[in-house]
Amino acid sequence: MATAELDLIVRGAAAPDQRVRLNVPIEVPLAEMLDDFVDAAEEHALQLGRAFDPHSEWRLQLPDGSSPNGDCLAELAVHELALYDARRTEPPFAAPPARPEPAAAAPSDEAAAGAVPRDSTGEETAPAGRPWTPKSAAPPRSWSRGRSSRRVVRARAEAALPRPMGTVARTLQALSALSPSYRAQEQEARDLGVGDPARFVREHRKSAAGRVREAWRASDYQRLLEAMVLLPAPPSCQTIAVLSPKGGVGKTTITSLLSMQFNYVRQNQTVAVDANPDMSNLSAVLSPGRGVPVDELVQRMRGSIEHGQPMRGMEVLGLLGIGPHGVRVAPSANDPKRALDRETFLWLYENLKAYAEVMVLDCGTGLFDDPAQAAIQAADQLVVVVDGAPDTMGMVASGECQQLLRAFEGPIFLVVNKLTRRLRRRANLGEFEQELSFAQGIVEVAYDEKAAANLSKFRWDDGPPQDWAVRIRELAALLAAGWPTA
Repeated sequence: MATAELDLIVRGAAAPDQRVRLNVPIEVPLAEMLDDFVDAAEEHALQLGRAFDPHSEWRLQLPDGSSPNGDCLAELAVHELALYDARRTEPPFAAPPARPEPAAAAPSDEAAAGAVPRDSTGEETAPAGRPWTPKSAAPPRSWSRGRSSRRVVRARAEAALPRPMGTVARTLQALSALSPSYRAQEQEARDLGVGDPARFVREHRKSAAGRVREAWRASDYQRLLEAMVLLPAPPSCQTIAVLSPKGGVGKTTITSLLSMQFNYVRQNQTVAVDANPDMSNLSAVLSPGRGVPVDELVQRMRGSIEHGQPMRGMEVLGLLGIGPHGVRVAPSANDPKRALDRETFLWLYENLKAYAEVMVLDCGTGLFDDPAQAAIQAADQLVVVVDGAPDTMGMVASGECQQLLRAFEGPIFLVVNKLTRRLRRRANLGEFEQELSFAQGIVEVAYDEKAAANLSKFRWDDGPPQDWAVRIRELAALLAAGWPTA
């Protein structure tokens, strides 16, 4: 197959524009090679040691600002093609000017009668005065990767999250730190006193370079997400139940990462409860061999109340395991026969709320067993986890599960976990969101086998995997945005 050299200009949020030279088949439509262009850009970024998110919404753009649609290189006199992250950046090339609509002309009698107009050779032509597409032509294809006009839940999530800033916008914001108005904004932010320990430190005069560096760091997308997590000051403990109708989708992984993120950012007490009566995976990840199982914890707490000496907060927290970043962990019962019933779980949740700012519940498989039902009843927010497989999404979208979720009074968030390239192409997430259009947001987490195998060693301050670093922060920010304020 004949090929030609093409310069691929890659624009992502994490780095300046990159130029990759490729040999491209000239007879294959460019849009059909979108995944190949993304793979080439990812490989180039890895060689340079730069961050790259292959699962974002990548689009193609020609130098004239248009999309390639079904055109191939043999039909286009171009030597450059842009690949840009439509979720986080602007297109590299200016959009083409809008063409004025031609004045409408009265159709001929033949066209009005519905006959297909043809030229002297018998080929179909457009009626004079108005655009027309032959019946034989295929409908235009949408080339945006992973994008669908039916992604109603993702659109809701994107509206709630901060928009990632490109290099130019971040540079302008960093330079704005040199203006007097920026220092006034800094003082206003300090006056709000949103749990920031820095407000208790006597202010020192920062150099101009220091203010620019600080403003640049503050404009990073992950920093913007953490600011959303830090901002709310809920008047009471916020309880989040993480559940799924199917096992093995990564509920424990999501619970662990989310709990650590809240405690890492907010520096307040987060309690993770292993409400899975079958397998005690959460404590094995966060605090192996430490902490009193929930059945014994309930027994001690109730015993102290019966003796007229209720346990104090530090005594209760002292019975829990301590995980990374100070997360407190309540392991599940060691023996499934000693698993708590629904009422006992509810009693435990209600009493633990007095000692925590955030409580995350790792539920067992299924939505209708006692642990899951108690978690749903106690929760302020639900996180429903699926793995991108059609059968799992079908279970969540089924009538019985959907009815249960619709009856929940708080906000519901969806996590599509363990997404591989194959699943991402196969899964119709737009249709899934249509079935669960009442959800407040969705987060798509890529499958990372190596990181999942070393979850017990995970730390937020030790270079987490790029996709996890962004997606879990997005989930935490979406949850925090729905918290009430005092």
